[in-house]
Amino acid sequence: MGVVVSAYARFRPAYVRGTDSQLLHLPTAGRYRNQNVVISGAGFIPPDHLHLPEKMAELIQWYRTEARLLHPIDRAAQLHTRFVEIHPFEDGNGRTARLLLNFAMPSSTFAANPTKLVLHIFNVFHAFLMRF
Repeated sequence: MGVVVSAYARFRPAYVRGTDSQLLHLPTAGRYRNQNVVISGAGFIPPDHLHLPEKMAELIQWYRTEARLLHPIDRAAQLHTRFVEIHPFEDGNGRTARLLLNFAMPSSTFAANPTKLVLHIFNVFHAFLMRF
C-alpha cells in the first residue's frame, strides 16, 4: 500500500498539463499548442489547434462516461491513444500520455494477481488476431 500512496503523492497537476520540472522554463509549458503540427512517421494528423479545447473536453467527457464501461486495460489504452491523437501540447505529449496511462490503470486491479493480467492481455491479443 505504501508504494501506491507514494506514487500518487508524487503526482502533480503540472504533469497532467504536459509539463515536468525539466520543461517548466518553456513559455508554452502547460498550454495548448497555438499552431498546427505534423508528427513524423505517424499515420494521422492531429486536429487543428483551434479545436483543441473542444477535443480535450470530448476526451474528458468520454473518460467520465463511456470509458467506465470498459475493462481497465482497454480504458487505459484508449485514453492513451485518444490523448496522443489529439496531441494538445507543443512538447511533453508522450510523457503526459504515459502518465495518463498509469493514472487510468488502477494498480489494485492486477497487482494481487499478475497471472490475471497476463491472461487478459493474451485473450485480447488472441481476439485481435482472430479478426484476420
